[in-house]
Amino acid sequence: MASIAFIGLGNMGLPMAACLLKAGFQVTGFDLSEAARAKFQAAGGRVAATASDAAKTADVVITLLPDGKIVRAVLEPLKKGFKPGAIIVDMSSSDPIGTQELGNSLIAAGFEFIDAPISGGVKRATDGTLAIMVGGDGATIDGLGPDNLAARAQDMAGVLMRFQSGYLYHYAFVMLVGVAGLVTYFMMTAAR
Repeated sequence: MASIAFIGLGNMGLPMAACLLKAGFQVTGFDLSEAARAKFQAAGGRVAATASDAAKTADVVITLLPDGKIVRAVLEPLKKGFKPGAIIVDMSSSDPIGTQELGNSLIAAGFEFIDAPISGGVKRATDGTLAIMVGGDGATIDGLGPDNLAARAQDMAGVLMRFQSGYLYHYAFVMLVGVAGLVTYFMMTAAR
């Protein structure tokens, strides 16, 4: 079974990392917040003092951070310390161009990269029913195998959707929901 580093134990990351623990994965977490690290440790997770310590022996490194600039600031310096062949999964809501550039940089350095933003909020992160919009090389996603993340996504997150770019799908989904809301509003207003 894959060893996982989870970097970003905030409102969404902490419950997601806890779901991975419940699904039987070995998870080492890191967050700048000492309180977040303590909560993850109380949930049964291993904690690391630095992002580098969390990531250096992980088969899969998951980031769930506030934005793409922070993701790049965390991951770029870690490239030298990743386990050879590690799979990097960015679940943050990052801009598509920056995510693509980061992915290309990681792939050029010999790692695999999956863009996998999430949708569903804290409640769904806690109960394991998030939607994950997965983008990346199909072989990389499939290579996670039957005993690893891809085949057990239902255990940890709910719905797994595959796309060329996870963030672009996420953006399109948000826009679609917004348009649907506007149409509903106008229909309700016209009916008055």
